[in-house]
Amino acid sequence: MKKNKGFTLVELLAVIVILAIIMIIAIPAVLQTMQSARQKTFKEYVTKVYTTGQNAYLSNQTLGGNASGVKPVTVTFKTQPGCTAFDVKEGLGLSSTGSYEGAVVVCPGTGVNDPTKIYVGLKDDNYSTKGFILYEGEDKIELVGKDDTEALSYTTVSASNNSIS
Repeated sequence: MKKNKGFTLVELLAVIVILAIIMIIAIPAVLQTMQSARQKTFKEYVTKVYTTGQNAYLSNQTLGGNASGVKPVTVTFKTQPGCTAFDVKEGLGLSSTGSYEGAVVVCPGTGVNDPTKIYVGLKDDNYSTKGFILYEGEDKIELVGKDDTEALSYTTVSASNNSIS
């Protein structure tokens, strides 16, 4: 008698069930990893904007005017006049900003007890900072999700718009 080679229906169903269980376990882990990577990328970009804004402010102070090729705007920020704002898309001279929008605002202190403060407000398609945050390092960045109502309301920084709150 000739023996049939192949799998039975029960064996095929068992394999399908095992694969389904593996997918149920693996897909959330992959999605969580992707979410974490997006958050990390956003936080790193906030750090880049902070550093670039700080350097642009210092070069404009030491070299004067628009020597570094960036476009600063003098603004009143949180009732503090004399701050300098740099738009992320046009004012910092970054080669590519992708979908990032926002500004970095540098408010010089008046003395030893009042140091210079640098605020960053940034958003992209998925995340934003919680308003303009006083930058204290990548681990202290307050993120707001895509659907959160407290997301940064972005206003282009321009000479005609000299007040940011």
